[in-house]
Amino acid sequence: HRSVERMGSLFSSSEKPKKAKPELSDQDRAVLDLKLARDKLKRFQTKIETESEVLLTKAQNAHKSGNKKKAVYFMKIKKLKEKKVDDLVNELLNIEKMVQTIEWATHSMEVFKAMEKANNALTAMHKVMPIERVEELMDDVQESIDYQTEIDNALSGSNMLVDEDELEAELAAMEQSLLSGSNAASVNLNELPPVPTTPILPDAPSTPIIATQTQEATEIQNEPIAS
Repeated sequence: HRSVERMGSLFSSSEKPKKAKPELSDQDRAVLDLKLARDKLKRFQTKIETESEVLLTKAQNAHKSGNKKKAVYFMKIKKLKEKKVDDLVNELLNIEKMVQTIEWATHSMEVFKAMEKANNALTAMHKVMPIERVEELMDDVQESIDYQTEIDNALSGSNMLVDEDELEAELAAMEQSLLSGSNAASVNLNELPPVPTTPILPDAPSTPIIATQTQEATEIQNEPIAS
């Protein structure tokens, strides 16, 4: 019994679950019914047109055989069937219009639902970030940026006020100082004394220098040494 139960469980587990069929909406069902009615009318139209051709053939044969009443009878029935075919054509046109109207309305409904969902999403987002909070956030961000700029300027020393007129005056003074220095240097060069024409160095000795030095050394050696 256990083996049979196991086999049964194996077979039951191997069976794939059946997929649930998608349910048709009212619009889809209406379109399907209209299309079925249209196909039925087309088949009926084809049948009537075929019968009309048969009646025409019978009327022609009856007229050839001299039976005019029967020929007229067949023609009357043929006219009735042709009138029915015209009615069927109008009905088919109405069905086609209804199918297209429903399909367009279904498409419009889908667009409307999508726009409604998008609008709900936007509304929820606006609740999370109302315009007042957004403006307040932007003000806070700008204030933080300005504050950080002040800190950077303070650390780099770029917040010092610089007067361009003072800078130009300082440059002009520096140029004037350089010009004055160059003029003074040229004046000092002009005030230097002239180069002397007579030699400044003493005359060379007439006696040999080596002999004098030897005599002095001899005198020093001959001096008595104090006891």
